[in-house]
Formats: sequence, C-alpha cells, structure tokens
Amino acid sequence: MAYLIIQKKTKWVLVHREYEKHKVLKTRSVALGTPEADGLGVFTGMDTAAAKKALMLHRLDGKARYHLERRARIAERLRQADLASTAWLPAAVVREFERDILPSISKRKERWLLVKDILTKIELPPYEWHWRAQVFWDRVTQKGWSLGYARKLLVFVNAWGEFYCRRTGKAWTPVARPKGADRSKILRHHFEKKGNRPTLELSTDQLKTAEAHLAPEEYNSLKLAFWCGLRKEELDFILANPPSETTWYLDKDRRGFQVFHIFQHKLQRKGIEPRLCWKAVPLVEPEQEALISAIQQVAFKAIPLSKLRQSGAQLTNRSARKGFSVEMELRGYKREGCIDSWLGHIGLTTADKSYTSKRIARYEEPMQWQSRKTKA
Repeated sequence: MAYLIIQKKTKWVLVHREYEKHKVLKTRSVALGTPEADGLGVFTGMDTAAAKKALMLHRLDGKARYHLERRARIAERLRQADLASTAWLPAAVVREFERDILPSISKRKERWLLVKDILTKIELPPYEWHWRAQVFWDRVTQKGWSLGYARKLLVFVNAWGEFYCRRTGKAWTPVARPKGADRSKILRHHFEKKGNRPTLELSTDQLKTAEAHLAPEEYNSLKLAFWCGLRKEELDFILANPPSETTWYLDKDRRGFQVFHIFQHKLQRKGIEPRLCWKAVPLVEPEQEALISAIQQVAFKAIPLSKLRQSGAQLTNRSARKGFSVEMELRGYKREGCIDSWLGHIGLTTADKSYTSKRIARYEEPMQWQSRKTKA
C-alpha cells in the first residue's frame, strides 16, 4: 500500500494504491481536509512540491518509527537471552574457551554458535546436563537433525561443559550419546522431516556414459575412484602428491597382480597408527588392469562434479566409491575380508591390529573367476 501525489492538468490529487507484488490492485482518491489526509501532513493550499515533500517526510517518519520499534524488540530478545545465558555462558569464560579450546576441537565455528543458542534455552547448570540429557535430545528432535549431526554438536556441548566446570570448581560428567528411546525418536523425526537421501551409487553404465562429458584425465580419475573405491580426499591426495613409499604407489604381489597402495589420512586423523592407515587394492578385474597405464603415467585430473552430472544422474563425490562396493559384491567378492579391506575399513580384532599387514592385498577368487585362476 502507498500514498501518492499525482499531478493533474490544473491541480494535484492525493491517492492511495494497493499492490500485489508489482501489480496495482486498487486505486482510490483521498479527499483533502479529512483526518486521513491531515494525518499525512497534506493540506489544501499546498503546491505540488510542498505536498510531495510533506508526504515524503511522513514516509520517513514512519520508517523511523518502524526501525525504532524493531530495534527495541531485538534489544529485548537479546536482553532475555543474556539473562538466560549469563549463568552458564559467562562472557569472560566464553572468550577464554573460544581462544584456547575451540580451535583444537573443530574449525566449524557455526556449530559452536548453534550449540550456544541451544544452551541459552536450557535452564540447567552444566553439572546437571548428564542427568538431564533429555533437554538436548528434545531440541534435536524438534529441528529434525540427524543422529550423526547430533553427535557432532555433542562434542561442543561436552567440551564447553567440562571447561566451565573446571573454571567454576564443579564436578563434571559428560553427556552420553543418545540411546534407546531418545535415539529412536531422533532417527524417526529426522526421516519424517528430511527423508532418507542415501548416496546414489555410480553404476558401470553411468561410468561409461560419463566419458562423453569429461576430459580424458578427468575420466581416468573417475575410473580410478570407481575401480579402487577411493574417497574424494584420497583422490585429492593422489592429485596433490607424486607416487612414493609414503604416499601412494603401484607394485606387483606374489600372485603376479599389480596392487594399488594408498595412505589413508582419514584413519590417521582418528588417531590410528600410521602403519595401519594403508590400504591395498589388487587390480584383478579387467577394468582395473586397464587402469595400470594411467596410474603409471599419473594421468589424472580433478573431477568437476557439475560436468559429471551432465550425464543425467544426481551423483555426489561418494557415488563412485559406493558404486565400487556394489559392483564388486555383484561380481562375487566377499564383503568381509575383501571389499571392506579394499574400501580401507580397519578391523578391531587383535589379529587386525597386530598381525595383519595393510600393505598386502587381500582377495579371494569368486566362482566366476576360476578361468583366470593362474596369472601368466
């Protein structure tokens, strides 16, 4: 809605218009001398310039009142938030935490800001959180966040709670991960609100179709990611580092097959000792053997996901890795002992940790592989 001064042939008139988006729905004249016109500061006897100036001043005054009221509402919300958070998020302690502790936890500061917002709505001291964890999980459920995201936020909750209690001399017990009914409720509400959107695996047919949309070196990278089950960061690692005994390399095992070795930084970040962070993928399938020349020549380039999606499939950076897992299982390889090893999953048994070399490729021959049992 808007008031306007419109110049006619011999005089000006005051009108009021109603809009829907940019379309005028209704226009009506406003008579001078009425309370409506007087309230706008527009009077009989004014010339056109004076009437327009009076109307502009009225608009500016209205905007000023609006912004003044808006600032007042914001200030009140901040005041209420400060009252709720001062006890459990004192500014001086928060600054110390953000300076000394937060950088070592995560670079995702937006998650810490989200956690702080949650804590302002919890009327419980940190040393009570362990016993009343329900207040956290109710919030997660309301938002429809995933269980994995809830666990990531919990890292910040526990880090802050421990820091606060240490500074204030209180006993601290960490908040445990959601279990039982809480866990089920989070999962159910997440799927109801967000839906289950698993990563789509790249199929061998889609892999062939993608060749028309990628440059040769880009296509080599896609085939390498698919036929060796690589994570995106592993492919980036190959692109950034030349082959060596400490990064990635190709060699031949005692069965006569070439084996692709790569160091997994993801496992090292989790605190796993470096000797267990390697994975070895035997190049035993025809499509894998066809990659040997490209690996030896390091003929790879980053895969532009936008170009890959031109093939028609809504793929992600994990689609090739998932496609590798599905394809190798369809070809008769066992998941335990073979596919899991090629994907780089680490076992938890004593044998896996102490007696298994990650530099040795593990594979068993599927039934349809008997004709290729002996490698020349």
